[in-house]
Amino acid sequence: MRLVTDASIEDEGHEAPPKNIIRLPVITTLNLDPDAVMQEAMGKLECVVVVGYEMGEDGREYFASSIADAGTNAWLLQRAIWLLNKQVDEMSQESED
Repeated sequence: MRLVTDASIEDEGHEAPPKNIIRLPVITTLNLDPDAVMQEAMGKLECVVVVGYEMGEDGREYFASSIADAGTNAWLLQRAIWLLNKQVDEMSQESED
């Protein structure tokens, strides 16, 4: 069995993590495979909002949600932005220490 970060899964060309991969609870600055990220979330969420870009030359924006209410979707997206900014701030403070 080998230990790898999520980033190396995409490098190896896997769509889903092989069974002999142990996921490490790390934050990475590398892009991750979207399928691997969604697979990791399967069965863990009460609701979900998916935002991204479609594959191909057009790269059109993609949006899907398990919630019908537009206001709740907007609130979840704003909350996610707030959490992302908070995490970046905390990482910046740690690097200054």
